[in-house]
Amino acid sequence: MKQTIRFASSFLFKNCLRIALAFLLCGASSIHFAQAQEEAPKVQDNATPKNAKQKKADQKKEARKAEGESLIQKGLERHMEIQTKPVRKRMKQSKAESERINKNKRKPFYKSWFRKSQKSRKWYQFWKKRGKK
Repeated sequence: MKQTIRFASSFLFKNCLRIALAFLLCGASSIHFAQAQEEAPKVQDNATPKNAKQKKADQKKEARKAEGESLIQKGLERHMEIQTKPVRKRMKQSKAESERINKNKRKPFYKSWFRKSQKSRKWYQFWKKRGKK
């Protein structure tokens, strides 16, 4: 009889210990999440200017930023204008290819199937020269 009482009390103690440990862990994690949610949202520095000087400085900063962006755009347009037509075409193709690669897409299958090989190009040039003579 004593053995069954001892067994029952040790079994009861182990279960109570496990339940207490589970509550302790759950409570600790909920306290952590509660503290994480209580943090105040960050306010942007330029969201509310303090005075007229700050407002004026922000306006100048925005104007300089817009001016810089327009200068960059004009420079890109000028760069494209001074290129020859075949160079612009190559630039356009390489830009499209780089965008495709960055999107992680493969080349279409028909591009590799119907590409002229180096041998066929040389053969074509040979016949073209031969016909002109």
